[in-house]
Amino acid sequence: MKKFIAFFLSFSLAFLSLSSNYASASSFESSITASSSENLIKNATPYVKLDTKSKKFSVDENKAKKYFSKSDIVKIKKIIEENNKVVSEQKNNLVPVKDSLELQSKKHDEISMSKKKKKTYIKISYKWWGMQVYFSHKAVNDLNDYFAIEGFTAGLGAQEGVRKFLLKKGFHVTSKALGPVALFGSGLTWAMGKVDKGKGVYLNCVLYVPATLTAKK
Repeated sequence: MKKFIAFFLSFSLAFLSLSSNYASASSFESSITASSSENLIKNATPYVKLDTKSKKFSVDENKAKKYFSKSDIVKIKKIIEENNKVVSEQKNNLVPVKDSLELQSKKHDEISMSKKKKKTYIKISYKWWGMQVYFSHKAVNDLNDYFAIEGFTAGLGAQEGVRKFLLKKGFHVTSKALGPVALFGSGLTWAMGKVDKGKGVYLNCVLYVPATLTAKK
């Protein structure tokens, strides 16, 4: 699993009011913070497995209970439970790849890969904790242009903007999977441009917390 390097805008707190509709919907959800989820994901990943036939994630509780408290195991199981629901809606379009499920694009042959250099344009993978979207350098620029032309704004506007952009590229993702984008705010494309070092960016949509960005190395 790629190491998370969380990149939050200094003004992202201004958008936390949106969490009343998503991240703070219950006492469980509000107990998961960005920093705690990052540590939980990193430490719990070795104990989570993917059933390639059912396309469902599960945690090995017998092994995990040696290293995690009961409350942490409850959090892990809850995230997996919710993520499995999201995955089930996309089940027929998902292909198991190692420890994740990769979403196939309806335009995969013409959009996802450059025929000359065989470079990935966009790749969407479902991990046990949520959805990870890889945007190539070109895709980051295209998304920024798309937002500027269409006029998508903060919160749910940014979430819908990303969803529609991905749809144009042949990827159908649910609003639930992109929920963390709504918590990120209007500076999403600006932040992606800052994080991108020329090789693209990973948009990490961890359930219940604001999305994070990781530069591809």
